Amino acid sequence: MVIVYVITAPNLQATRLHLPQSQWGFDVRERLAKMGYVVATTTEPCHPDTRDAAELARRDALLEWAAD
Repeated sequence: MVIVYVITAPNLQATRLHLPQSQWGFDVRERLAKMGYVVATTTEPCHPDTRDAAELARRDALLEWAAD
């Protein structure tokens, strides 16, 4: 199951991440929270994906950093 989370922080536009309920998804959420990001669960469905190109670029940057 995939859940949509909204990630926020000062000076950062809100970015939605679609993360699985798995150890990897938990690790990503935990690392973001430890670094000061606010990670909140939404009730938004995964499909259709309504993120624009700018939000997808922010998503990619967050996941690249948080998944290391």
